[in-house]
Amino acid sequence: MALAGVLGFAAQVAPARADTYGAIAYSEQNAAYAWSVDMGNAEDANSTALSSCTRKGDGCKVVISFSNSCAALAVGTNNRFATGQAGTRQQAESDALNACRARGVTRCDIKLAYCVNPPNFIAKPGLWNLVNQPETHGKLQPAVTSTRCIKPQDIPADNWVFVLDSAAADATCSRTFFNATSNSIEWRFVCSGPAPRTSAGSIKFDSPEHYAGTVSTKAAKTTGNLPGDLLHTEGKWIAACTAGAN
Repeated sequence: MALAGVLGFAAQVAPARADTYGAIAYSEQNAAYAWSVDMGNAEDANSTALSSCTRKGDGCKVVISFSNSCAALAVGTNNRFATGQAGTRQQAESDALNACRARGVTRCDIKLAYCVNPPNFIAKPGLWNLVNQPETHGKLQPAVTSTRCIKPQDIPADNWVFVLDSAAADATCSRTFFNATSNSIEWRFVCSGPAPRTSAGSIKFDSPEHYAGTVSTKAAKTTGNLPGDLLHTEGKWIAACTAGAN
């Protein structure tokens, strides 16, 4: 699976913040909704959102619970809904709208979008060596290596998904899960179109100078596994960027 997009890191920042949690509750019966923000744990986030929503109407359920990221709620005709989760509010809104429309809902609109303590990456700016090695049917294939200059102003966690997973740039794919901390990212896509599949990945930094992870791709059961269905990915800081480096 080829690299795509623009690699992004944020400069190393001091002290890491504690994880915080949020949740959105919604009722398809009457379109009531409520939320919680910056709670100390997932249970408190869920119960706060749910109790607030219940005061507005019956049938409320927690529709998304998330940590250190952004989420959005999109609602369309007949009170049908979808949610999105991402590293930025804008991407969360886009994911929610795409998921809403993918359900066949018309006139989808964003009702709510916000972030809870978006994380800063611990990655170190500089010249990075990137290694991506496909694995097909349990057999490792030749690795593809490249280098890239990572600048302090480069963008955060959400763009890693575009770097590591081609599904992020595929209009037939909807992101169904995204979570980021100061040193890790996890995501999942469900794709329709002529090649229905799911794609899921995770990476983790064990230091500001190194990360490793995997991206797995599986076709719909009717078509079997895709070739190259597992990608091992690794990045290592080499040195400071030289003048004029990209």
